[in-house]
This record gives sequence, C-alpha cells and structure tokens, in this order.
Amino acid sequence: MRERRCAMRHAAPVNPGLLGPALEAVAEPGGRHLDPRRLIELTGMRVQELAALAGVDRNTIARNPHSPKVQEAVGEVVRLLESATEVAGDLDRALLWYRHQPIEAYRFRTPAELVADGHAEAVMAYLDDLRHGTYA
Repeated sequence: MRERRCAMRHAAPVNPGLLGPALEAVAEPGGRHLDPRRLIELTGMRVQELAALAGVDRNTIARNPHSPKVQEAVGEVVRLLESATEVAGDLDRALLWYRHQPIEAYRFRTPAELVADGHAEAVMAYLDDLRHGTYA
C-alpha cells in the first residue's frame, strides 16, 4: 500500500498556479531545467546576447544548455519577466514592455537593452518601484 501511495503522489498533476507564465513557457517539458532556446524564441533575444549574458561561448548555449552559467542567465531573465507579468497583467504585455518600452530613468533604453548590458537588477528595482507605486 505504501508503494502505491508514493507512486500516486508522484503521478499527481502539478498545481497549475505553481509556475508563472514565463517559467511555464521556458521550462523544458518534463524536465527540471530551463530551455535557453525557448527563452530565445520567447523574447526575440539572439544566441549571442544570451551567451554574453551568461558569460559563455555562443556554442555553449546549444552544446551545454544545462550549464550553471546558462541556467542562471536564463533564470534571471525569467524572474524579470515574471515580475513584469505581475505589473503588466499578462505575459504578452510584459514581453512587449521588455522588448520595446524605453525607460526614461535609464536614458530611454529598453529593459532588453539594459539586461543585455548586465543591468537586470536595475530593471527589477524599477519593476519593484512600479509595483509599490513609488515610481511614475
């Protein structure tokens, strides 16, 4: 009986509200990792941009997508997109904002440009300010 309960516990469906929309879109199907190719497709980012963000050679993205550096870089963008989704109301609007909305406080650079230059934390701080109503 105990074996059956354990098997049932593992077979239970995942709570659909557990993962946010950006994480769902980038997660490997049935896996435990984030898929860099899915992030590239989702955001319109180029392989070279993700490689630079991760601090790896562009070939590493395809050859070793589970490398800690690649997973950390993908995770950073996914966390930012999840936060932007909370503020924007849905993932499509968050993606539009990420790719195209210039931010006056950052010399009219888009969040994607800021992230590519290593300023993801600044974008997260900006989103936190928006969420708390302290930034107009």
